[in-house]
Amino acid sequence: MSVVKLVSEGKQSAKSALLGHINAKGLFGMYILFLEHCKSQICKILDLFTYESNYPIHLFCNAGKDRTGVITALILSILGVSPEKIVDDYNLSENEGVKKGAQRDAMESNLQKAGLTEDFMNAPKAVMAQTLWYLKKKYESVEKYLDTIGFGLSKRQAVQKCLLEPVPDPSESENSTGKKKKKEDTRF
Repeated sequence: MSVVKLVSEGKQSAKSALLGHINAKGLFGMYILFLEHCKSQICKILDLFTYESNYPIHLFCNAGKDRTGVITALILSILGVSPEKIVDDYNLSENEGVKKGAQRDAMESNLQKAGLTEDFMNAPKAVMAQTLWYLKKKYESVEKYLDTIGFGLSKRQAVQKCLLEPVPDPSESENSTGKKKKKEDTRF
């Protein structure tokens, strides 16, 4: 019987062992577990981004920073966003996310019920930086990680086509009728 099944069935000893492991490893460890043990689920989520008919897409999870943060980091990587900007974007969940009030109280209560520490409320830059570093160290790049989970180049290009603005061809310009006209090559 798998640990996940034991936990879902409420086997307290398995649940305690898993939570002890997750608490000891922290957010970074939880993200690695997600990346390594949920590859088919991650691929299915990313597949949604390959079809224009699926847009707009509302991506969320309980806190909007963990599973959502990892998936968003993968999408941003596909789009060519720098690791530094991905880390900054992730950190917005801590700086601009749930700060006070009933929503934060509910999240803290849910963490306590789940047996997780308050550290799991935060979204520190170091955690996403470590996560991206892990993918680079283990797989050489985010792209190679995506290849291993079945989200190859053609799927990544489909996401780019859906989410990126086309870049104008600098060799084209508009003529007086508004139609595009190829510029002549003036090189010798």
